[in-house]
Amino acid sequence: MKCAQCRTDNAEANLFCASCGALLGVREPPPGAPADRTWTVPGRTLAAGEVFAGRYRIIEELGQGGMGRVYKAYDARTRDDIALKIIQPWFAADDTASARFRLELKQARQVAHRNVIRVFDLGEAEGTIYLSMEYVPGQTLNSVIRLAGRLDAATAVGYARQIVDGLAEAHRAGIVHRDLKPQNIMIAPDGTAKIMDFGIARSGNAPALTDRGAVVGTPAYMSPEQARGAEADARSDIFALGRILGEMVTGHLPAAPDSPARQGQQAGPVVPVDLQRIILRCTAEDPGRRFQNAAELKAALDAWTAETPEGSPRRSAKGRRRGLRGLAVVLAAAAVLIPTFWLLRRARPAERPPVPVSARRTIAVLPFEDLSPDHSLTAHCEGLADDLRTKLAAVCDVISKYSSDRIKNPAKDALEFIKGLNVEYYLEGAFRREAPVIKANIKISDAKSGFQRWTRSYEIGPDAFYEMKDLISRDSAAFLGGGGAEAQAPSREPADMKSYFFYQWGRYFEDLYIERSREVDFAEAARNYRNAVSADPRNAKGYYGLGNLHEHRFSKTSRAEDLEAMTEYYGRAFALDPQMPEAHLGLGWAFYHQRKLEDAYTKFREAYRMAPRSADVNFAVGSLFRSLGLYAQALPYYERAIQLSPLDSQPYFNEASCLWYLGDYGKAEDLLKRALAFEPGTARLHLNLARQYLSMGRLDDAEREIAAGEKLQPVSEALTRHKVWLAAARGDRGRALALIPTVELSFLYEITNAYCLLGMRPEAVRNIRLGIEKAPGSVHDEAYVYPYLTSNPLYADLQGDAEFKKILAEEKARDEEKRKKYPGF
Repeated sequence: MKCAQCRTDNAEANLFCASCGALLGVREPPPGAPADRTWTVPGRTLAAGEVFAGRYRIIEELGQGGMGRVYKAYDARTRDDIALKIIQPWFAADDTASARFRLELKQARQVAHRNVIRVFDLGEAEGTIYLSMEYVPGQTLNSVIRLAGRLDAATAVGYARQIVDGLAEAHRAGIVHRDLKPQNIMIAPDGTAKIMDFGIARSGNAPALTDRGAVVGTPAYMSPEQARGAEADARSDIFALGRILGEMVTGHLPAAPDSPARQGQQAGPVVPVDLQRIILRCTAEDPGRRFQNAAELKAALDAWTAETPEGSPRRSAKGRRRGLRGLAVVLAAAAVLIPTFWLLRRARPAERPPVPVSARRTIAVLPFEDLSPDHSLTAHCEGLADDLRTKLAAVCDVISKYSSDRIKNPAKDALEFIKGLNVEYYLEGAFRREAPVIKANIKISDAKSGFQRWTRSYEIGPDAFYEMKDLISRDSAAFLGGGGAEAQAPSREPADMKSYFFYQWGRYFEDLYIERSREVDFAEAARNYRNAVSADPRNAKGYYGLGNLHEHRFSKTSRAEDLEAMTEYYGRAFALDPQMPEAHLGLGWAFYHQRKLEDAYTKFREAYRMAPRSADVNFAVGSLFRSLGLYAQALPYYERAIQLSPLDSQPYFNEASCLWYLGDYGKAEDLLKRALAFEPGTARLHLNLARQYLSMGRLDDAEREIAAGEKLQPVSEALTRHKVWLAAARGDRGRALALIPTVELSFLYEITNAYCLLGMRPEAVRNIRLGIEKAPGSVHDEAYVYPYLTSNPLYADLQGDAEFKKILAEEKARDEEKRKKYPGF
């Protein structure tokens, strides 16, 4: 039977996968299950946007295992994101397993600790058993190890101390985890480690519902007594944690406890001696020789940490003596391997000849799949797909990463979703490590029919990912009609793979910072970007990432030091790679924030010349014109960005804003409805739609959208401003005036419109003047420009005001000047 998690073939009699330890599915109903039903591994699946049990709106699937599928969902009752596990039907139908599970859930709910994922509820709805839990964003410890290669000792011990704290709390409640492994530990964005999945845990005070002598757990981390089918206790969890700690500091799972190559000795050259001793004691074969409880292990880890200077991981004397010798061995091996690349070759093409294409095509590069049992190629796959998009953009229109990455599995049920991208083709690929080679299969299919049009197979050496990417881009571009033009696309990848990994982590935490505005995410992103450029000083992308990070914070806080930092980092990226369009965009934004508008315009024009079919470049150019108040000029660039990134809501939002400034409320409404169709959980889209309805006088519709936005984001200044406008439109003067003092940016449009509706003309005009002066420095956009002043019907009553007439004349002159200076590209 093939394991759904690692795809390893197992004997039919296996209950657990022999490779990864995951619980295998069954083909026949378990004992006690209804005979007229067929039980399968997947069980019920839920689609994004679907509402389950009347309260959980599905956001995305997070993963699946032996017990069921796990989803991220929004709980309408608690107004919070949760993790929702849909329990396998056969598991729920097995009376013994179900009884054990319910008992252990009751016990697990007693464990309340910051290092244990909270369990909320077990329920049944629509004939399906489900479990709701705390949702923790971030990565599993397994992913962290695979991405980093190995962790420095101080970081690894830091995680271990948190894990042992969580275990201590569970052990105090009499609960033994029994399946502790990196896949069952989440690392949150702030570095907090959380233990999850007490699904096969057992209370020390509960009846043993598992058959005596049964082996429960994951073999790679299982204690010797568990492997023999004997009773497991707290020391079994300590054994597993010792194995995990060894894996963290070496980057691989050490030898089995009964192997001649013991864990600490195998890791010797890179693991401090005293930390080796802790690992060896945790993983002693005799439970009596291990740490006897979590408190003892925590004391040893605390002592190790206290004796280690911060930021200076210790190395053993053996490690210091052998360091240069080891480096010499590595360099000698590289001298032999690098010139040969003996494994790099292409397999023969598919028998069906490719169909020549002469016109420029549109393609979506879907996320590549890592089929390796250890998933060690996942980071490579993500980066390679992203770089391939850049290469192929030289010969065809490429859908953006953001939109393409929303399609997880086109082979199953996503063909209709792909059709929504409005592309002709989609490219997908799968990779598998089979030592000593990496195998890849790439294919291009017709988006309308799903018919495969082109395929190639590749085999490469373990260090030849860049060369393979060039082969894939050249071959696929030739099919798409590029004639080899992709070879001229500049290569911007870091030469050092560690640098590349750090860069990917930087992007991950940067996205978190954009979403949540938390300084801890900013710090993690900055740290990873700095590590990237430290590992490879010529990594222009790393410097660009640092520039972006500070630009995001400057947009939120207007801090002068961020403006200085972004200018420096964007400048370094440009100096390293002047052919990188993103570097020009970065410098363009730096010039814009310094109010050097002509220099900004020049940089954006150069970026557009380099990559006129890039979704990101088109979006950035549109945003420049929008920030300058040149809304009509911005529209075609946003339209192009939507074509190239049809599942990204931001271009829809920005184009709708431009149309609102121009008075085209109906078209703006249509755009926002299209965006909400695939991103219903985005508060700003609901509020922008409410803005269109308020301008059209559709107050009930506006109130509905404001309420929808409030459910998704209960507290925000934008929400309060829209409430002020709605109150004024309904004639509730008292409520509107009571809310205005709570708004910091009270010079913005919603408040001015409320003043107009309340007949407060002097206040409205004063607000307009204040907005013209303050908006560029606070929200970094020009406000109350001439097109908006003349399109807003509420301002008709201000025409008789002398100050308003003066403002109108000034803005008309400025608008004419800007149109001449910045005509578009």
